[in-house]
Amino acid sequence: MNVSITSLLAAGVPLARRCRVLLSLLTLLVFPLLGGCESDITPPEVDRDTTAPIQTDRPFYWLRTDWVGFTTEIALSYENQAADTLYIVNCLRTLPAVLEKEVDGVWERFWAPILPRCLSPPIVMEPGGVLVDTLHVWGALPGHNVGPAFKSEDVKGVYRIVMHQVVFHYDENSAGFGDPVPLEYRVSNAFALWRIGSRSP
Repeated sequence: MNVSITSLLAAGVPLARRCRVLLSLLTLLVFPLLGGCESDITPPEVDRDTTAPIQTDRPFYWLRTDWVGFTTEIALSYENQAADTLYIVNCLRTLPAVLEKEVDGVWERFWAPILPRCLSPPIVMEPGGVLVDTLHVWGALPGHNVGPAFKSEDVKGVYRIVMHQVVFHYDENSAGFGDPVPLEYRVSNAFALWRIGSRSP
């Protein structure tokens, strides 16, 4: 492609032609650089547990950067598979959900939101009921003096959602607001969080 940037910027060159040529140049420059980083741009295949009470809408999500942290949105459906009513203790209907990452075969808490401090009416889920919502994830990298933050810079990996503050027999006057709900009734299928490159913010 024998075209110079100077000639593209010259008067009289149609804008559409400038855009097409610049896009072609960008493709030629960028894709060879990504060719040796296939593991960085290809999310892993994750075995999906279709019986988990919380189901995400996709098997993986791209993390977008804003130069301080990373963000994504995870659409989910949460089915009450228990025989009793579930109550999600919350403030302003903000989901008290955390992300756990699989590290060497063990699930570790890797990200948790900063929740507003108030007590709204609980989200009530009758047996068989389904809650549809979106988990908005934003996390800084460690060392940026801002939160919430991911546990480490190695944000790529396999994750699951765990819903906290879920109880049976809600009572706002009792410690914990009710009886704790076993993990099996408040966990999601596994999924991947991924981004291109992992060594720099």
